[in-house]
Amino acid sequence: MKKMLPEVFKGYDKPAERLAVHQRIYFSDGTYKGTQYIPTALGNAVYNHLKRRGWLAPQSTTGAKEG
Repeated sequence: MKKMLPEVFKGYDKPAERLAVHQRIYFSDGTYKGTQYIPTALGNAVYNHLKRRGWLAPQSTTGAKEG
């Protein structure tokens, strides 16, 4: 999907940021922990549409592997 975004959002430097913005996360001691992606309203709408069509499996909220 990320490869298709430049065609959808022509002229936009970072098309993935139309669907989610990133935020760097740090531990309390100041060391880098990782990146959190926060969906935009458009990103949520796209996700819900793809999920309704059955193109995406629902994500687990516990983080545990199913099965």
